[in-house]
Amino acid sequence: MRKKTFTYEEVLKKSIVYFHGDEFAASTWLNKYAMKNKSGDYLESSPDDMHKRLAKAFSKKEKHFQQKPLSPQKHMLLSDYGKLRKPLTEKKIYEYFKNFAYIVPQGSVMSSLNNNHTLASLSNCIVLPEIYDSYGGILYTDQQLAQLFKRRCGVGIDLSSLRPSGMFVLNAAGSTSGAVSFMERFSNTTREVAQNGRRGALMITMDIAHPDILQFIKSKQDLGKITGANISVRISDTFMEAVQQKDNFILRFPVKGGKPRFSASVSAPQLWDSLVKCSHNTAEPGIIFWDRQHHYSTSSLYPGFENISTNPCSEIAMQGGDSCRLIALNLFTLVKDPFTPFARFDHEKFQEVVYEAQRLMDDLVELELETIERILHKINTDPEPKGIKSVEKETWELILSNGKKGRRTGLGFTALGDTLAAIGLPFDSDKALKEVESIMRTKCQAEFNSSIDLAIERGSFHGFDKTIEKKSKFVNMLRQEFPELHDRMLKCGRRNISLSTVAPTGTLSILTQTSSGIEPVFMLNYKRRRKVNISDKNSRIDFIDASGDAWQEFSVYHPGLKQWMEITGESDIKKSPYQGSTASEINWQKRLELQSIVQKYTTHSISSTINLPAEASVKLVGEIFFQAWKKELKGITIYREGSRSGVLLPENETQTNEKHPFAKSDEGSRNHTCPNCADPDGIIYEEGCLKCKSCGYGLCG
Repeated sequence: MRKKTFTYEEVLKKSIVYFHGDEFAASTWLNKYAMKNKSGDYLESSPDDMHKRLAKAFSKKEKHFQQKPLSPQKHMLLSDYGKLRKPLTEKKIYEYFKNFAYIVPQGSVMSSLNNNHTLASLSNCIVLPEIYDSYGGILYTDQQLAQLFKRRCGVGIDLSSLRPSGMFVLNAAGSTSGAVSFMERFSNTTREVAQNGRRGALMITMDIAHPDILQFIKSKQDLGKITGANISVRISDTFMEAVQQKDNFILRFPVKGGKPRFSASVSAPQLWDSLVKCSHNTAEPGIIFWDRQHHYSTSSLYPGFENISTNPCSEIAMQGGDSCRLIALNLFTLVKDPFTPFARFDHEKFQEVVYEAQRLMDDLVELELETIERILHKINTDPEPKGIKSVEKETWELILSNGKKGRRTGLGFTALGDTLAAIGLPFDSDKALKEVESIMRTKCQAEFNSSIDLAIERGSFHGFDKTIEKKSKFVNMLRQEFPELHDRMLKCGRRNISLSTVAPTGTLSILTQTSSGIEPVFMLNYKRRRKVNISDKNSRIDFIDASGDAWQEFSVYHPGLKQWMEITGESDIKKSPYQGSTASEINWQKRLELQSIVQKYTTHSISSTINLPAEASVKLVGEIFFQAWKKELKGITIYREGSRSGVLLPENETQTNEKHPFAKSDEGSRNHTCPNCADPDGIIYEEGCLKCKSCGYGLCG
């Protein structure tokens, strides 16, 4: 039976109603996540259809595991909630997903799960193994990137294993051009591979001890270069201590291991100053405190699971060849009587939602493993010669193996800014910090109870070891803060090697119509950009940046502010609980303190950006970075207003100087004079290109 299809216009109209008139949210869902067939016809008319699709897939996994009932002895080992809970049915799962209210699977899951019209990974992020230090090794990694990007994965790689510039090599060149010289290659691969309507996402990291580190730090000062990657520096405690003591620091290669083949002493404060100045100028590089990533972890201490790099937004550090899926919790819907004097956070409901979400996370691991098996089947049956498809096959086989062993999950949250506002707490107030700690304690306890119960029901991750667990600073935190949970975990094991994270949830927050991740509300009234494909005939292109990326712009009023107005009857924004709590207004010291609280209860890391005004000094950027280390954060990025083009802009700010002459208007594509032949009505959209019908001058998609 032929499945009913819908036109773009039908889906957009119904989705606008679904999102209560929010065209931005509607078009975002439609363009990124609505399921289409091979002909481009839409098979889902609104997000409600998508949520039913997802619930059906998750429920099959729950039914599979329910076929093996627990013995009375094992049942007695479950948590208090685990003993009383009822099985997760398709209807119950759908209720959690419905209206993006409680549990929100992130982008790759929404786009690809139970979608037979595309073969894409359900993992949001993958870290590749250390690059083999040879030209062949570099090309091998480059091909791995391409093969992963085409399956919708974001990827992280580390350059620290590549020898520095000037070192001897046994080829015609005589000496190597160095690790940094290959960044443009990886960046270009990221940009050229489209993945379900979007380009790839890449993180490139390098250890602070690598001899090419200064070149790496400065590599993105020209924003026209390496446009397909974010960059971050892996910083050790040894280096930070040398900065603090105004001492020298040893650069070496290899970065780790025994006697180095090359070493040099440099001034740690001077190297630090260069890093800070570059970050002040262009918001890159970001900083990852690598020792903290390793020791305050539930996974990196295990042999074979030691962190190599992070995903593109730095919230997941992993070993090479592992992947992670993401699900977020919508905290805002857990506030009872929001924006009233009776507002409070419902910890009892939250505990239930977290527990069941972690269970769904483990189901998602199973669903992803099945997807990888399908990818491998396709590779094996493709007509390509074995030698050509060997890299793709080996890469997915490694990811499959690590997925089975570690069962890594990434349960995060969104809408923290709205949640605090709905309770009436300024984002950077002491009362807000206390409330955040209470929320995070509930989350941590519930997700670990769930993973321990899953270990009792389904088995622990491969190689769970009490001795290794006791070396983890995170596990020692559990011992101090949740002693009963800690002891139960050492007795029964845990299903997932690492559980939690805080992803940026940028696109997801558009659909939940809330603030993003851990971030405060950026602005109450702003212009928001959404990246679009220049070849998509349904997309309106308002702006093309210097990198050639096309964007659509929307004027946005923050939904939480509108809800506050509706509930209170107030119209004066200065009286709102958001007053003084937007990104540019909050106290940065309190912002770091809040992140430190969240990090304490999170096994992975946090995607977090400190927003500063344009006039912020280099000294201030350095102070924030330094204090982030002192507070034992795992990483931080600083964005100074105006240091680069942003996705969010003040409503009155325009960038018409960067607007491409071929940008399409609302009325259609024939809207500009050709800059080449001066035909006043020459520009048309044709066959994936914006070009002139008279002379052919144009920009192909």
